[in-house]
Amino acid sequence: NPVYLDATSEEATPWNWMNRAFYLFDTSSLGSSAGISDATLSLYVNTKADTLSTGQSVAFVQSTIASNTAVAASDYEGTRPNTTRQGSDKTLASLTTAAFNDWALNSTGLGNISKTSITKFGFRLVADADNVEPGWTASGQANFNVNSAENAANKPKLVVTYTLPAVGGNDWPVMKGGKFWGWRYTM
Repeated sequence: NPVYLDATSEEATPWNWMNRAFYLFDTSSLGSSAGISDATLSLYVNTKADTLSTGQSVAFVQSTIASNTAVAASDYEGTRPNTTRQGSDKTLASLTTAAFNDWALNSTGLGNISKTSITKFGFRLVADADNVEPGWTASGQANFNVNSAENAANKPKLVVTYTLPAVGGNDWPVMKGGKFWGWRYTM
């Protein structure tokens, strides 16, 4: 899943392509009553490059894709309006290869974690997210390549810190299909 922007002097226009990356996490086991206090998304970066004249950064945004199990061509355009940051931007230069790189979620990102379904995040180059053309360099590129869920090891991960309501008196958790569903109270 590389986030990639490529430039070359061989094309009629300076830009060849631009990718966006999508990361989905099943967070339904949190349950609707979970109180989320913190979360970190971690990606294992394999390679990176930034040979454009303006050092590029990566924007951590929400993703809007139609399916929870497959990516379609329409998902690329469907992600266009997602520019609100879910965590801080990181420069490509600051990313460490052969290691996990962490993005702490801000309050917007924490609010976009689904407690009952699939949480959808994505990454775009800041130039793409902010709709600002980066400085063009012949044969330049800006990208980073990370492990995906299909890799055997070092898969993307979302670590969520949360609390559940205290169980007291006659309260007890109700489970459906092996997952927390809510609380039951009897008098």
